[in-house]
This record gives sequence, structure tokens and C-alpha cells, in this order.
Amino acid sequence: MTAVVELLARCRAMGIELAVGAGGAALVWEWGRDADPPADLLADLSANKSAVLALVRGPHGNCHQCGRALDDRRRCWRCCDRLCPCGRPTGSAFIELCIACGLALDAGAAVPGRGVPTTRAASAGAWTAQPVGLTGG
Repeated sequence: MTAVVELLARCRAMGIELAVGAGGAALVWEWGRDADPPADLLADLSANKSAVLALVRGPHGNCHQCGRALDDRRRCWRCCDRLCPCGRPTGSAFIELCIACGLALDAGAAVPGRGVPTTRAASAGAWTAQPVGLTGG
């Protein structure tokens, strides 16, 4: 495993960013130059592909568009997108729920991965059940 960590460090030192490709089985690299990376580096990456993929994968999953690791709130800052608890993209890293789950929350239905709809109490910072309704005058 130490050799793989050194291989990743070598890629970063050269300005090469590695990511997980579509389906989670491909290793994708991005380099800001027109030429390909050195052949010996590509051979080392190919020989250690499974170990490199294991290190490149994020603990919270990877972005479906660029393959980079997601943060603890399942956001990809490169694509500025976020995964809803149901697994669909929300369209923005600043939006927590996708449209379908947001509408379900407004309608009072259970949201996948969240359970009973709730609102966030401003003072406690915790999720508490609150009745939602409009008052007319």
C-alpha cells in the first residue's frame, strides 16, 4: 500500500488529478497539458489500478459527473452539485434535497433516507417535527 500512496503523491506532484470514472471501475486522470503523462507513470497506474481506485474513492461516494470524492454532505465542489439522500443530484451544492424529495417534504410524505418530514429548529440546530401551514387573513 505504501507504493500506491507514493504513486498518488507522484501524480499530485506532477499536477495530475485522479478520479473514479463512470461505474466505479475506471481510473480517470486529468492533466493540464496537451501531452500524455509519462509512459512509466501510466504503466504503474495500470498495474496498481485496483489499489489506486480504493484510495481515490471517497468515504461518502464519488461524483457521478467528474468522479471526484464527495465531502461529508455528499457535495462535489468541482461540479457544484450535491446528492440528495435518495441518490439523485440536487442541481446545486447548496441545495440539500432534489425536486422530488423537496415536493414530498412539502406534501408531508416521508423523504427517502430522512423518514418523517421535519423542519430545522433555529435555536437547537436539530431536526424537530413542526406543523406546516398557511394562515389567511
